[in-house]
Amino acid sequence: MIQIEAIIEEVKGTYADKASNENFESITWNHPISEVLNELINRGINIELLDEFNYSP
Repeated sequence: MIQIEAIIEEVKGTYADKASNENFESITWNHPISEVLNELINRGINIELLDEFNYSP
């Protein structure tokens, strides 16, 4: 099931300094790989190869 609603989280600290007193709201959306690829294909992009890894190469 595709999630349409935004994921809203209150975040304390920063990426570089988790102990920082900075507070902010983070808004994100999940996009399944099928949603992204199907939209590219529907717009005429020819995808010849897709590799996935269990790690960051």
